[in-house]
Amino acid sequence: MNAQIPRKGNYISVLPEHVRLEINCKLRDGWRHRSVAEWLLTQKADRDIPEHVLKAGDPYAIIWTRRARNKAVVQENCRTAITRWSRGPYRDWRAAQPKPRVPFGAPRAIKIAYRALYEEIRDNPRALKLLDRLRRAVRRGLGEVESPPR
Repeated sequence: MNAQIPRKGNYISVLPEHVRLEINCKLRDGWRHRSVAEWLLTQKADRDIPEHVLKAGDPYAIIWTRRARNKAVVQENCRTAITRWSRGPYRDWRAAQPKPRVPFGAPRAIKIAYRALYEEIRDNPRALKLLDRLRRAVRRGLGEVESPPR
């Protein structure tokens, strides 16, 4: 008797843990869902996955190829699975990740360095745009600041 191919649910959830972790890291690093899907479709299974009727060495693209008419539909279905993943299990994984701890005094040191760099490049509009992007990224990443030592 042949194994059943899953009909509903998210196909990503039964992939090996290392593949799910790689997908999560790519999403965290800002990869677009379409790019993650393209990456996943080029990967090959390193072990048998009975839930998807995959053997070791089979490309993960087979999961979506079985129900698609052409390559565009395969890519869109995989992208949709990534999108569903990003709205559920990925958010849970992200919430469980440890928050970075910023040493006391770091925000002040960053402000001083920012002002000095701004003075150096204030006549270069492109550099100012890049500096502003860096400033916003640092503000998002500061998170929790440690209290001063006593």
